[in-house]
Amino acid sequence: MKVSFLSSGHYPYDDRIYYHLAKSLWENGHKVGITSSKSADKSHTGGISINGFEGDSMRKNEKIKEFIKHLENFNPGIIICSEPLPLLAAKKFARKVHPEVFVIYDITERYPSYQGLSGMGWLTRQITFLKLLVFNFFSSFLADAFIFGEYDKSLPYRFLLPFKRYVNVTYYPDLKYIKYAEPSAIRDKLKLIYPGRISLERGIGRFVRIIHCLAEKLKNMSFEVKIIGWYENPVDERECKELIQSLRKNENVSVSVSGKQPFISFCDQISAADVFLELRADNYVNNHSLPIKLFYYMAAGRPVIISDLKAINREVDVKEFGYRADPENIDLIVSYISEYITNSDLYLKHCRVARMMAEEKYNWNKIRSDFINFIESFPGS
Repeated sequence: MKVSFLSSGHYPYDDRIYYHLAKSLWENGHKVGITSSKSADKSHTGGISINGFEGDSMRKNEKIKEFIKHLENFNPGIIICSEPLPLLAAKKFARKVHPEVFVIYDITERYPSYQGLSGMGWLTRQITFLKLLVFNFFSSFLADAFIFGEYDKSLPYRFLLPFKRYVNVTYYPDLKYIKYAEPSAIRDKLKLIYPGRISLERGIGRFVRIIHCLAEKLKNMSFEVKIIGWYENPVDERECKELIQSLRKNENVSVSVSGKQPFISFCDQISAADVFLELRADNYVNNHSLPIKLFYYMAAGRPVIISDLKAINREVDVKEFGYRADPENIDLIVSYISEYITNSDLYLKHCRVARMMAEEKYNWNKIRSDFINFIESFPGS
């Protein structure tokens, strides 16, 4: 069976699309192609053909035509789409060329999101949000089936389209990509990493304040801070940069900042952290969203201090290997980190439990067969 992945929002070497879904299908004997409108990359890597185009400046109808052209060249039997626009292209291709083609919507993002509409006036933002919402559900109706990345994001689709087939395939990482090292007690240096979107809502301000407090409290410690991410919100970008710059004023803190990293490089770099902080704001969207990075932190085998949010608590018992916390309670979070430094037995226990839970449950090989069996259940596969 030929399986094509289409995306207008993800790059071809996306961790979920390329390194997990596509690679698993190829390893199971299927021919796989990836088309992304975010990159003109054309290559054949690891048995998977990549044939994209630069579509960010294109109109919607132009982008749809380009997706269809790529589908005609690859001629898949199953098309897996990551956003609503590729769904339209896939369905037009199926109706015009191959009526027996099956179109699947892989839902990992909340679409539309208010975050993506920042910078608009209030009224314009509301109108645009409603238009995109209608567009999303119209496109979803065209899909033959769904893949859901998490429970909360599946609910509106399962409610409005209960007759559609679906499978749950969450964000557990393949452990072969994580460089796991046996932990050792934290002595005179603490290594912390901030990976992902750099914004106030995602917690960069809280991250910086925690380091300032730790440096003030633990004057004999040095702190190695790596910020691996990118700015998406121009509204708070300047403030975020000023916060990061403030860390450089402390002689005990070394700071490095790098942009968005390729997946393998990202995995390598996070493995160097001693403790992970995931301190996103306590709001509706975050309460109903599962941080993908949480599972990578567990695989790296290090403790996690994370915001006390509903979606996280439903999926993972964090208290086994870390702490849930009010993200605004900086003093409490600092006390948790300080305890890891002074209580080596607790720190090493949480390290071991995090890795054990990743090995026993929260890894890709535990759910890989669910995905493969679902795809192979369609006629012709």
